[in-house]
Amino acid sequence: MTRKYPTGNAPYSLTYADFNTLKTNQKSALIVANRADDTISLLFANENGTFEAQYKYATGMSPQTVISADFNNDYKLDLAIANSGEDTVSILLGDDNNNVFRREIKYSTRSKPWPLIADDFNNDQNLDVAVANADNNTVSILLGNGNGTFTNQIPYATGTNPRCVIEGDFDNDHKLDLIVTNYQDKTFSMLHGNGDGTFESQMTYPTEGLPWSVTSGDFNNDNKLDLTVTNCDENTISLLLGNGDGTFQSQIKYSTDKYPISIISNDFNHDNKLDLAVTNVDSNDSFVFINECDSI
Repeated sequence: MTRKYPTGNAPYSLTYADFNTLKTNQKSALIVANRADDTISLLFANENGTFEAQYKYATGMSPQTVISADFNNDYKLDLAIANSGEDTVSILLGDDNNNVFRREIKYSTRSKPWPLIADDFNNDQNLDVAVANADNNTVSILLGNGNGTFTNQIPYATGTNPRCVIEGDFDNDHKLDLIVTNYQDKTFSMLHGNGDGTFESQMTYPTEGLPWSVTSGDFNNDNKLDLTVTNCDENTISLLLGNGDGTFQSQIKYSTDKYPISIISNDFNHDNKLDLAVTNVDSNDSFVFINECDSI
């Protein structure tokens, strides 16, 4: 059974979150970024799997991506939104009153911010934000102060037209690093974290195809993080096994259907090995790759 729920215009990104105390007896919600009307929609979940009518909140121009996290350490989920039309990130702090969120606070980024993530990059127990700037070939780091505010951005160079950013400890030094896919120059960037919120200059690796999405995991069970990347124009994914020092082995490619975009990893068959799922835009289907440990 499918159900349709109205959102704003041109819904582009969504996330699902547990808002706990934000609304009595309504703990979870869908949050949708509406790119064409500069809003997000919040749809609270009912216990029977249905959703309430949307609440809308203003964002910056052309919100591209939305994520949820607790940025001010009050045990209530907040939102961060990348506004690609005005080169900002909006922070909406959760509130207990009927407004659900306080008025947005904006922070400048570089040109056309798109994918964003939240994590503690400087080990101060406060969440920070990293956002890739598609038209500026950079990733911006906004360090959180623990009260819902952030320092001015610190930009780091990436390859051309970055499309996805993820974090992980790829060199096993207990400091978070960044991986950024660079669509236009067919590479991904590895930025080693220093543990204080700063990052080393990028190291780049070729993908050969146009890379869009990337995910990480220990796919060969050697306690080292590996990567898988979607190559849109080649109809493939690349598997790059990690060496545990921040470098990667030569890619191994696997065929998908037409124009793979998004990729995620999970243990779909409960055998304690990470599998992969890929969406193929031009063929309107998804592929699932079951992990056979040494090869997928």
